[in-house]
Amino acid sequence: MTSIIKADNISTVSGSGNITIPTGVKIIGTDQASFVAPKQMIQYEHRLANNTGYSSTSASMTDITNFYVDITPKYSTSLLLFECTLDSKSTTAAAYARYRLVDSNNSDTVVHTNTYIGQSNYWAGTSEWLTTSLRTVFVAGTTSTMRLQLQMQLNSGGTFEMNWSGSDQRVLQVTEIAQ
Repeated sequence: MTSIIKADNISTVSGSGNITIPTGVKIIGTDQASFVAPKQMIQYEHRLANNTGYSSTSASMTDITNFYVDITPKYSTSLLLFECTLDSKSTTAAAYARYRLVDSNNSDTVVHTNTYIGQSNYWAGTSEWLTTSLRTVFVAGTTSTMRLQLQMQLNSGGTFEMNWSGSDQRVLQVTEIAQ
């Protein structure tokens, strides 16, 4: 026998307490966002990028080649947590890189609330390859597909390089979290 229950709210008879699902019985959602509670992970997207083939002398923000990940948020109110690492060096000791994250599907709109999400290479030796971890969280603000593109600018001259190794992959990842 198949039954359909249509309701906007489900509660206990008394209005408080627990609703128990008996052992061996499951509630099955038909898509990945069927059940949503605050702070619950809704979805995860990632992309692998080689840590090679990019250099820049630009003091203006430029896209880091292949350092992006796409996501279509389920809810515009969700938090999106972006994370990645990269290895880089600068040819001038006083030079340093600044990073930001933009939605390149939306006219390069900066998605985070502050100007930058990190820096690297400040006063590092010119032959030192440094590993940088970048992480930011922001409200999606849309349910349209976003391309979260990492950008950088080089301050104080020289050349910024990400040519550590063609056999090194980096994970760029974004997690959607319910609010």
